[in-house]
Amino acid sequence: MANSRPITPGPRPGPLVLGHFKRTRDYAGWRPTGTRDWHLLCSLSGRGRVGTPAGDRELDPGRLVLFTPGTPQDYGLWLQPGRATGRWELVWAHFLPPAEWAELLQWPEWSPGLKTLFIADLRHRRLVAAALKRASLLWAQRLHRREDFGWNALHEALLWCDVHNPRSEESRLDPRIRRAVDYITEDVRRPFTVALVARVATLSQSQLIGLFNQQLGQTPRQFWESRRLEQARHLIERTQLTMAEIAEASGYADPFYFSTRFKSQVGISPRAYRRQVDRGVPPEPAAG
Repeated sequence: MANSRPITPGPRPGPLVLGHFKRTRDYAGWRPTGTRDWHLLCSLSGRGRVGTPAGDRELDPGRLVLFTPGTPQDYGLWLQPGRATGRWELVWAHFLPPAEWAELLQWPEWSPGLKTLFIADLRHRRLVAAALKRASLLWAQRLHRREDFGWNALHEALLWCDVHNPRSEESRLDPRIRRAVDYITEDVRRPFTVALVARVATLSQSQLIGLFNQQLGQTPRQFWESRRLEQARHLIERTQLTMAEIAEASGYADPFYFSTRFKSQVGISPRAYRRQVDRGVPPEPAAG
């Protein structure tokens, strides 16, 4: 690592600081004693670099790195020999994570205190990038609840990262089952058949059902319904849509059938659930 450069000042004190940069020259960070918080870098386009005891590592699009507190930070724009310019777009965050995030931050290490993940799946890469850019934008708008918005978007990005973390349970899903899960959750209003989902997953129907039971503990249809009811609960808690509108948005053509299924899984009717939410009674965990 370099050791004679000017030290880059850390961010102002606070539990969360976010930013989105596009750099073409003279961009580097050097903090030999690190910072007191966690520092996340997500490479969106172009190419960056991060210094390790074994030498520089490239930060191509889809690569994220995490500096743990107190870890030396050496990063910047990747410049080819003999060239003074390059290009690197990144989103960054300095944050003090809540205790319940500990599992989400157990990434593989490049060196002690320097963790990394690569998001190979292009759709998931876009979701991570979108969440981080949204976190930065919302945090910069000086909204009354800007830190809440920022924390929520950062948490969303880390949850998507966890799908690709080889140390997490989520990443151990068979990639064919992950395709099926992604298809089901992408739009719960779509007509559902096991045959259709099996084709998406490139499995036979019996293989799909067997792997779903083995890895998720439920059938594809049970998973589909649990996601629909989760969507309905979210809409009841966060919107003032009518029950008929919530039923339709959750993939139920018949509001009465929606109410019956909701009560069988949650224990109370959708209307009673809304009254409970309106009284400030904490909702129970979602079914499924």
